[in-house]
Amino acid sequence: MNRKLFSYFTISLCLIASFSPIVHMLPLGYNHLDYNFYYKSCPHLPMMVRFGVWSALRDDSRMAASLLRLHFHDCIVSACSMSVNTRYGYMCKTQLPPQS
Repeated sequence: MNRKLFSYFTISLCLIASFSPIVHMLPLGYNHLDYNFYYKSCPHLPMMVRFGVWSALRDDSRMAASLLRLHFHDCIVSACSMSVNTRYGYMCKTQLPPQS
C-alpha cells in the first residue's frame, strides 16, 4: 500500500514539476489596475480628484454615501436597482413584468 501511494505521489510530483516551467512562461496579463497609471501623463490627477470629492462633500454631505454605493455596487447609484431573475436574466426591477 505504501509503495503504491509513494508511486502515485512521485508521478503527480513529476507532472507538477514538468508543467511548472510552462505555466511560468505564459504571458502575464498587463490589464491590471495600477494606482500610478496617470503618473506621467497627468501627475496632478490624484490631487484634482481629492479636491473634487472634497468640494462635492462640502456642497452635499449625502454625497459620501452615494460615492460609497457607487464603488460597491455593480449598477450606477441612482440608475436602477438590479435584480437577478432566472426567467429574465439581469434586468432593472423597473423593467421586470409586474408580479401577481
